[in-house]
Amino acid sequence: MKLFLNSSRQVRNIWWVAVFFGVLALIAVPFIFLSQAFKWEITMTHQAFIVVAASSICQLIRKKPFKELTGVINYRWLKHFLTGSGIGAALMLFPALFL
Repeated sequence: MKLFLNSSRQVRNIWWVAVFFGVLALIAVPFIFLSQAFKWEITMTHQAFIVVAASSICQLIRKKPFKELTGVINYRWLKHFLTGSGIGAALMLFPALFL
């Protein structure tokens, strides 16, 4: 039983990761087949929707709020998001300029 539950008698996080990937596959695979059948491309927007949908479903299964994934969205969150986005862009830009 220790394989599935932690000391607090809650499902271990690794199993929630497996559940997430299972839910993600249940959403993504039909989406892929539909895109091939109707000859349209799956864009980044579609992919983001699929990940948010899978995350929302998993949070509903876990009976936890969605803000557990995003954190509380406020000025500090926005500041950290913009800082991280800028650093990420720089980490991609500098090697590209070097090459």
